[in-house]
Amino acid sequence: MGTKKLIKQKAETQSEVWELGDVFRKKWLYKDEEWLTEHYQMLKGLCSVGYLKGIGFGDGEMWLDTYKIQGKLANTFEYTPEFIEKIFNFCLEHYYTKTKPYAHFDWDLSNMIINGDDISLVDWDNCRIYPEGQVFDKMESDLKKPFVGSDLEFIANNRLKELGENYNIKPNQWITNT
Repeated sequence: MGTKKLIKQKAETQSEVWELGDVFRKKWLYKDEEWLTEHYQMLKGLCSVGYLKGIGFGDGEMWLDTYKIQGKLANTFEYTPEFIEKIFNFCLEHYYTKTKPYAHFDWDLSNMIINGDDISLVDWDNCRIYPEGQVFDKMESDLKKPFVGSDLEFIANNRLKELGENYNIKPNQWITNT
Protein backbone atom coordinates (compact mmCIF):
# COMPACT_ATOMS: atom_id res chain seq x y z
CA MET A 1 0.00 0.00 0.00
CA GLY A 2 3.01 2.32 0.03
CA THR A 3 3.64 4.88 2.74
CA LYS A 4 1.67 5.00 5.97
CA LYS A 5 1.13 8.28 7.79
CA LEU A 6 -0.84 8.82 11.00
CA ILE A 7 -3.12 11.84 10.42
CA LYS A 8 -5.25 11.94 13.56
CA GLN A 9 -5.54 10.07 16.84
CA LYS A 10 -8.42 10.39 19.33
CA ALA A 11 -8.06 8.62 22.67
CA GLU A 12 -11.68 9.39 23.64
CA THR A 13 -13.05 7.44 20.65
CA GLN A 14 -10.19 4.93 20.52
CA SER A 15 -9.68 5.81 16.86
CA GLU A 16 -6.97 6.76 14.42
CA VAL A 17 -6.92 8.04 10.84
CA TRP A 18 -4.14 6.87 8.56
CA GLU A 19 -3.14 8.01 5.09
CA LEU A 20 -2.15 5.01 2.99
CA GLY A 21 -1.27 6.27 -0.49
CA ASP A 22 -4.58 7.02 -2.25
CA VAL A 23 -6.64 5.71 0.70
CA PHE A 24 -7.60 6.99 4.13
CA ARG A 25 -8.11 4.37 6.83
CA LYS A 26 -10.30 5.10 9.85
CA LYS A 27 -9.17 2.57 12.42
CA TRP A 28 -10.87 1.79 15.71
CA LEU A 29 -8.77 0.16 18.41
CA TYR A 30 -11.61 -2.17 19.38
CA LYS A 31 -13.74 -4.61 17.46
CA ASP A 32 -17.50 -4.45 16.85
CA GLU A 33 -18.07 -6.37 13.62
CA GLU A 34 -21.86 -6.05 13.76
CA TRP A 35 -21.80 -2.24 14.08
CA LEU A 36 -19.17 -1.66 11.37
CA THR A 37 -20.81 -4.08 8.94
CA GLU A 38 -24.21 -2.39 9.39
CA HIS A 39 -22.64 1.08 9.26
CA TYR A 40 -20.82 0.21 6.02
CA GLN A 41 -24.01 -1.12 4.42
CA MET A 42 -25.80 2.12 5.33
CA LEU A 43 -22.96 4.25 3.94
CA LYS A 44 -23.00 2.36 0.63
CA GLY A 45 -26.45 3.86 0.06
CA LEU A 46 -25.48 7.39 1.14
CA CYS A 47 -21.91 8.16 0.06
CA SER A 48 -20.73 9.17 -3.39
CA VAL A 49 -19.94 6.32 -5.76
CA GLY A 50 -16.23 5.54 -5.62
CA TYR A 51 -15.68 6.90 -2.11
CA LEU A 52 -15.88 3.70 -0.05
CA LYS A 53 -13.18 1.08 -0.53
CA GLY A 54 -14.04 -1.49 2.15
CA ILE A 55 -13.90 -2.58 5.76
CA GLY A 56 -11.67 -4.98 7.66
CA PHE A 57 -11.16 -6.60 11.03
CA GLY A 58 -8.07 -7.66 12.95
CA ASP A 59 -7.27 -8.76 16.48
CA GLY A 60 -9.06 -6.18 18.64
CA GLU A 61 -9.40 -3.63 15.86
CA MET A 62 -11.50 -2.74 12.83
CA TRP A 63 -11.21 -0.24 10.00
CA LEU A 64 -13.00 1.52 7.18
CA ASP A 65 -11.03 2.43 4.05
CA THR A 66 -12.09 5.30 1.77
CA TYR A 67 -10.52 6.64 -1.39
CA LYS A 68 -9.22 10.20 -1.35
CA ILE A 69 -11.58 12.74 -2.87
CA GLN A 70 -10.11 15.34 -5.21
CA GLY A 71 -10.38 18.93 -4.02
CA LYS A 72 -9.58 21.14 -1.02
CA LEU A 73 -10.94 21.11 2.51
CA ALA A 74 -13.65 23.74 2.94
CA ASN A 75 -11.89 25.19 5.98
CA THR A 76 -9.01 26.30 3.72
CA PHE A 77 -11.20 28.60 1.58
CA GLU A 78 -11.69 32.33 2.13
CA TYR A 79 -14.86 32.93 4.14
CA THR A 80 -17.15 35.20 2.12
CA PRO A 81 -20.93 35.65 1.98
CA GLU A 82 -20.90 33.54 -1.23
CA PHE A 83 -18.97 30.80 0.55
CA ILE A 84 -21.49 30.80 3.41
CA GLU A 85 -24.33 30.54 0.89
CA LYS A 86 -22.69 27.64 -0.94
CA ILE A 87 -21.94 25.63 2.21
CA PHE A 88 -25.29 26.22 3.93
CA ASN A 89 -27.25 25.39 0.77
CA PHE A 90 -25.22 22.24 0.25
CA CYS A 91 -25.74 20.94 3.79
CA LEU A 92 -29.50 21.43 3.81
CA GLU A 93 -29.98 20.17 0.26
CA HIS A 94 -27.75 17.16 0.89
CA TYR A 95 -29.75 16.20 3.98
CA TYR A 96 -33.13 16.68 2.31
CA THR A 97 -32.35 15.11 -1.06
CA LYS A 98 -29.57 12.57 -0.40
CA THR A 99 -29.53 11.22 3.15
CA LYS A 100 -32.76 11.89 5.03
CA PRO A 101 -33.78 10.21 7.35
CA TYR A 102 -30.05 9.66 7.98
CA ALA A 103 -27.90 12.63 8.93
CA HIS A 104 -24.13 13.01 8.51
CA PHE A 105 -24.12 14.84 11.87
CA ASP A 106 -20.62 16.34 11.69
CA TRP A 107 -20.87 19.36 9.39
CA ASP A 108 -17.49 20.79 10.39
CA LEU A 109 -15.80 22.52 7.45
CA SER A 110 -12.87 20.10 7.82
CA ASN A 111 -15.29 17.32 6.79
CA MET A 112 -16.21 18.95 3.46
CA ILE A 113 -14.13 18.78 0.32
CA ILE A 114 -14.73 21.30 -2.45
CA ASN A 115 -13.73 20.57 -6.02
CA GLY A 116 -15.01 23.32 -8.32
CA ASP A 117 -18.78 23.41 -7.84
CA ASP A 118 -18.88 20.00 -6.15
CA ILE A 119 -18.87 19.50 -2.39
CA SER A 120 -18.39 16.10 -0.76
CA LEU A 121 -18.72 15.07 2.86
CA VAL A 122 -16.14 12.86 4.58
CA ASP A 123 -15.93 11.37 8.09
CA TRP A 124 -19.31 9.63 8.30
CA ASP A 125 -18.78 8.06 11.76
CA ASN A 126 -21.75 9.84 13.35
CA CYS A 127 -24.19 9.12 10.53
CA ARG A 128 -27.47 7.58 11.65
CA ILE A 129 -31.12 8.53 12.10
CA TYR A 130 -31.69 11.42 14.51
CA PRO A 131 -34.82 13.40 15.37
CA GLU A 132 -35.14 16.18 12.79
CA GLY A 133 -34.97 18.95 15.40
CA GLN A 134 -31.68 17.53 16.68
CA VAL A 135 -30.35 17.41 13.10
CA PHE A 136 -31.06 21.12 12.61
CA ASP A 137 -29.64 22.12 16.00
CA LYS A 138 -26.39 20.28 15.28
CA MET A 139 -26.19 21.54 11.71
CA GLU A 140 -26.71 25.11 12.90
CA SER A 141 -24.08 24.76 15.62
CA ASP A 142 -21.51 23.25 13.26
CA LEU A 143 -22.13 25.70 10.42
CA LYS A 144 -22.07 28.84 12.58
CA LYS A 145 -18.93 27.88 14.51
CA PRO A 146 -16.32 29.17 12.01
CA PHE A 147 -18.00 32.59 11.78
CA VAL A 148 -18.58 33.37 15.48
CA GLY A 149 -16.92 36.64 16.39
CA SER A 150 -16.23 37.59 12.78
CA ASP A 151 -17.86 40.16 10.51
CA LEU A 152 -19.68 37.26 8.83
CA GLU A 153 -21.48 36.04 11.96
CA PHE A 154 -24.56 38.22 11.31
CA ILE A 155 -24.71 37.09 7.66
CA ALA A 156 -24.42 33.43 8.70
CA ASN A 157 -27.22 33.76 11.29
CA ASN A 158 -29.57 35.50 8.85
CA ARG A 159 -28.83 33.07 6.04
CA LEU A 160 -29.61 30.12 8.28
CA LYS A 161 -32.99 31.64 9.15
CA GLU A 162 -33.82 32.27 5.47
CA LEU A 163 -32.80 28.76 4.45
CA GLY A 164 -34.82 27.32 7.31
CA GLU A 165 -37.90 29.09 5.98
CA ASN A 166 -37.21 27.74 2.47
CA TYR A 167 -37.12 24.20 3.85
CA ASN A 168 -40.15 24.75 6.11
CA ILE A 169 -38.11 24.26 9.25
CA LYS A 170 -40.32 25.18 12.17
CA PRO A 171 -39.01 27.91 14.51
CA ASN A 172 -38.63 25.45 17.39
CA GLN A 173 -36.48 23.20 15.17
CA TRP A 174 -33.95 25.85 14.20
CA ILE A 175 -33.24 28.64 16.64
CA THR A 176 -30.67 31.29 15.81
CA ASN A 177 -29.59 34.09 18.09
CA THR A 178 -29.03 37.40 16.36
